[in-house]
Amino acid sequence: MKALRLLGLLVGVFAVMSVMASPAFALPEGLPKQNLTGKNVGKATFETGAGAQTICETASGEATPSTDALGLFHIHFETCSTNLGGVCTGLGDAAGILVLGEYHIVWDTLTTLGVAILFLPEHVHWTCNPLGINTLVLALGSVICLILTPTTANVTHEFHCTRTATKGEQAELHYWNDAGVEQLANLKASTNEGVEERASELALGTLTGVSAWTVENT
Repeated sequence: MKALRLLGLLVGVFAVMSVMASPAFALPEGLPKQNLTGKNVGKATFETGAGAQTICETASGEATPSTDALGLFHIHFETCSTNLGGVCTGLGDAAGILVLGEYHIVWDTLTTLGVAILFLPEHVHWTCNPLGINTLVLALGSVICLILTPTTANVTHEFHCTRTATKGEQAELHYWNDAGVEQLANLKASTNEGVEERASELALGTLTGVSAWTVENT
């Protein structure tokens, strides 16, 4: 199973000038020099703008830091189905949906200390069979998930990927890159090779290290 990838751009002139003028807005760093294990707390739900949902009961994974602010991940979503009924599995996966990709630690706001994980998966393909009809789903783009207590030293940190009440709309969309430029995350989906539409992910997860770790502003 493969995953997604992103790129989006939104520039706010005054915000960019203040970011680039002050080292206080450098990207957050401080990931442990160790592999992290992850799992979700509750169900994970992927939803398209048309309201089609893929719901996975559990998930587990690992993250391998490359630097203080980025690394590689793989997540295995398990026991997946649709809101119309029917099992969902990744292409080439015996069960569940395997997602591979890269992650970055970023600011999701410059007015308060908001730290997020930007997931950049490879393109993800999976099939579902609601009502006995095979359906191919492609997910692509990126998604932002907030780290809840980034500056508190904990062995395990919780992160939330949230959506709005509008179908397929992610709640967190904006973040800042290492050049201090505002970016726009953009998660999308295509069903049966049709037109791409917006998509969202709702999930609660944790990242656990060998010892306590924090994310800091350097």
